[in-house]
Amino acid sequence: TYLIGVIHSLKGNTTLAEEHFRKALTEASKSDSLELISIYMDLANVMMDKEPKEAVKYIDMAVDMAEQKDLPYQYSDAVAFKTIVAFVMHDWETVKQCHKLYTDVEKKAPDLFSHTFFKYATIAMLTANEEYEEAVKMADELTNIDKYKFKMMIYEAAKDTAAAYNAQKEYTAIKDSITQDIQSVDLQSAAHDLAVSDALSDARRNK
Repeated sequence: TYLIGVIHSLKGNTTLAEEHFRKALTEASKSDSLELISIYMDLANVMMDKEPKEAVKYIDMAVDMAEQKDLPYQYSDAVAFKTIVAFVMHDWETVKQCHKLYTDVEKKAPDLFSHTFFKYATIAMLTANEEYEEAVKMADELTNIDKYKFKMMIYEAAKDTAAAYNAQKEYTAIKDSITQDIQSVDLQSAAHDLAVSDALSDARRNK
């Protein structure tokens, strides 16, 4: 159930992803901290844009569990992600607090420090400190659609309306293109499934 949620999330279908992650929570063992933390994080990820306050609740669950179970890697991962959610919400005080907690783990346990969201958390911190030019430079280093999404949010924070508008146009165009590609693959897959189903029906009739 969890893996199906991950696939829907990667495809951009946040509604189905959220549905499967919520179901996965009911199926997961309450004693499996690593599994629960992963589900909490992925739930927060798919809810971040539409329901950031709800996303924070799940991130906090992940942070608390990782701290209680003394899991530095998962803790730094969750705190870094909370920094990103706070960035989306323009909650600059929380960005600064979470970024400090994140970098504290690197100092105390460098071998157990998660770099997964390092660039994203750094971009959030630079923006919180109004170092917009540096934040944009780092956003340009991102290799996926997040580059355009984060640049758009940085310009919004900087109140650079024109640049934010242009970044949003780029982000929307690329996002629409990805969605079309996904839909095309889905249609091809559906057509293949129908053809196989027809062939099986013919074989049954012949038999």
